[in-house]
Amino acid sequence: MKQYGLIIFFVWSIAQVNAQLAFLRVVDTRCEYTVNPLGIETAQPLLTWEIQAFEKNTMQAAYRILVSDDSMLLVNDKANIWDSKKSNQRR
Repeated sequence: MKQYGLIIFFVWSIAQVNAQLAFLRVVDTRCEYTVNPLGIETAQPLLTWEIQAFEKNTMQAAYRILVSDDSMLLVNDKANIWDSKKSNQRR
């Protein structure tokens, strides 16, 4: 159970880090279709989000999800629980 809470924390962290960029925001973060889930029982929960860009024709090209129980590791692009590695999106 604890690991899933950390995933949710990290997804929220992505939104906060990207909110600092003036041209891009991550919004509507969800885990298993739920905004603030508790007790997710799946081993590989579905994580979803949307991006808001302030320039036209902006698309997400890749993502990376880090999970850690230490927020300082996340600040330094490290994870002690899970690292999805960079995943390029192809369309």
